[in-house]
Amino acid sequence: MANRNAKGALNGTRPGFQVPKRSLTFGLEGEEYVGAEITASDDISLGEYLRMKDTLTGGEGLLELAEQFGDKHLQGWNLVDQDSHPIPANGEGMLSLPLFVSIRIVSAWLSALVEAPIPLEAPSNVGSTLAAASTAMGS
Repeated sequence: MANRNAKGALNGTRPGFQVPKRSLTFGLEGEEYVGAEITASDDISLGEYLRMKDTLTGGEGLLELAEQFGDKHLQGWNLVDQDSHPIPANGEGMLSLPLFVSIRIVSAWLSALVEAPIPLEAPSNVGSTLAAASTAMGS
């Protein structure tokens, strides 16, 4: 077995890579939710993700799920109540929302966690141009 130093790196190599934590900002599907914006962390283990997905589909534990999401992962939102007062972005706020809205928020977040990010720019075609040129030269 390989020897590791105090920081967990293999002896003779650089220290290990620390996975960065990010924030995800997402909306909700449906015309009635246009403009709703939620921000939550992506700091979730695979086990916790799978348990949350199971809870959404099974229905048991929705109270704990909404509260856990609100207190542990939710970072902010622009949701307001009927009197235009901001709804707290925490477990208590999640529990004050209508059931279908809380479920939509958690479901949208779980989907956002696994969606592939959109590429920032088109891939370069330099390699294909060089390959085509060398093939033409070889003919």
